[in-house]
Amino acid sequence: MEKKFGRGTNATCCPLLMKCAKCKETLTVLDFYTSRGKNGRKDILGQGRNSRCKKCNIQAYVELSPEKKLWYGVRTRANQRDVFFDLKIEDIVIPKTCPALGIPIEPIVGKGRIDFGKNWNSPTIDRVDPTRGYVPDNIRVISYRANFLKNEATADELEAIARYIREHQIQAI
Repeated sequence: MEKKFGRGTNATCCPLLMKCAKCKETLTVLDFYTSRGKNGRKDILGQGRNSRCKKCNIQAYVELSPEKKLWYGVRTRANQRDVFFDLKIEDIVIPKTCPALGIPIEPIVGKGRIDFGKNWNSPTIDRVDPTRGYVPDNIRVISYRANFLKNEATADELEAIARYIREHQIQAI
C-alpha cells in the first residue's frame, strides 16, 4: 500500500519521484514538463511540474483535432512575437486542397519535431496582411509549402522567379 505524502494524492515519499495523474506510473521529476503556472506540483528544487508525464502529454496533444493544434501553435507564436490574436478554434477551417497551390492538404500537424518540415502538405495559418494580427478576416489555411514559399517574398519577387523558371525550362528543352 502506497503512503500519501504532502498535498494531493499523487505525491510520493521521494521528492525526486512523481506519479503521473493519467498513467499512474511513478517516474522521476525529469519525466514531467516544467510548469509556468503558480499552482503546479513542486519538485525538490521548487520548480512547478505538470501532473501528467511527458509521454501522456504528447499522447494527449497528438489526439487533438488538427484545427485545435493549429490554434495552439498560432496562439503561442502570436504571444512570442507580440502579435494581436483574436481567433477561436471555429475560425480555423482546413480545406481539402491548398487554395494557393491546389495540392491536397493532409491535416497531420503536431506529430512532433522529427516530422517538422517534411510534409509540405500540412496545413498552416497564413496572415493575408502580415501587418495585421491573427483575426478571422485576416487568416487563410494554406499548405506548409505555399506558406514557406511566400513567407519572405513579395508578389513581384515571386513573379520574377516564375518568369526566370519559365525562360530557363524552355531553353533546357
